[in-house]
Amino acid sequence: MYADAVTADFQSAADAISVTMRAGLLPTGATDAQIQAISTKVSDLASTFELDLGQSANAVGQIMKTGLAPNAKTALDVIAKGMTQMGPRADDIMDTFNEYSVIFQRLGFDAQTATGLMSQGLKAGARDTDVIADAFKEFTIEGVAGSEKMVSGFKAIGLNSG
Repeated sequence: MYADAVTADFQSAADAISVTMRAGLLPTGATDAQIQAISTKVSDLASTFELDLGQSANAVGQIMKTGLAPNAKTALDVIAKGMTQMGPRADDIMDTFNEYSVIFQRLGFDAQTATGLMSQGLKAGARDTDVIADAFKEFTIEGVAGSEKMVSGFKAIGLNSG
């Protein structure tokens, strides 16, 4: 990666490979080419959007573990596109995916849907992606509890909560 001018120095390349491997982003029996390709994408994402390298790799790993994306390449592509659309207010997206991937999974979202909903929320005035994801978490808590708020809310939009 250093020799290909992906990273500024040898240590940065080693760090990118290390976090990629620790986060479980590589397929079993990954080739050198696969290791380099995925590590490069993780490094590029982190440096392009000024995100923490380790946190980025962990978020992609969490996305994969929860089934929001079938592989690291897909997860990284979705996040890169989302960051491009959402801009700097989405700088907490890696924290959000680390914390809320299980909630997105329970709601039946994939990474693209979750990112799209966060983008819509930011466009509608939400402060950051954490606020949007937390609203989904609270929705699931209220939904499981079957609270009167949920029953009334569903009724107000013409749906049966039962």
